[in-house]
Amino acid sequence: MEIGTWRGESVANVSGIVEHCYTLNLSDEDLEHMNLPQTYIHSHRFFSSEKKNVTHVYGNSGTFEYEKMNTKFDVIFIDGDHHTEAVEADTRRLLPF
Repeated sequence: MEIGTWRGESVANVSGIVEHCYTLNLSDEDLEHMNLPQTYIHSHRFFSSEKKNVTHVYGNSGTFEYEKMNTKFDVIFIDGDHHTEAVEADTRRLLPF
């Protein structure tokens, strides 16, 4: 499970050696509401969008309901919001999974 897809390099790199990957990122619409440049928004998922064993999940890691995925993760890579408080919050929220 990856938090923070951006261009998808990290999840694309591990997709060749694992059965299935999930990656969570804000949706394009959420990014547009943040007034981010279209070139930045369109760069998301560039490396991972064609990987058949990668599932792109959309939402905010601070409010996403991971329990609804009904999945246990072997590895969790937190690379979304890089502020200390956000990383700590993502870690606490994902530890049960």
